[in-house]
Amino acid sequence: MLGLTLLAVALGTLVGAAASRAAEAVVAGRRLGAPHCPYCQASTPLWQWSATVALLVGRRRCWQCGRPLRAALLVGELYIAVGW
Repeated sequence: MLGLTLLAVALGTLVGAAASRAAEAVVAGRRLGAPHCPYCQASTPLWQWSATVALLVGRRRCWQCGRPLRAALLVGELYIAVGW
C-alpha cells in the first residue's frame, strides 16, 4: 500500500511539474518544449525541470544567471500534486 502511495505522489509531482512549466511557457508566449530560465532564457538542466526536485537538492537558482526560480512553479506543482 505504501508503494502505491509513493507512486501516486511521484506521478502527481511529475504531472504538476509538466503543467506548471506548460503554463509558464503559454503565459510567456513561448512554444512548449524544454523549460528555460524566465530571466536569461538559458535552457534548464534536467534536474531543475521540477521545482520540487530543485528545492530538495538545494538548486533553486538558474545555473547561468543565478536568479532564483519562480515560486509560482513550486506552488503550482505542489497544488496539482496534492490534487492528483
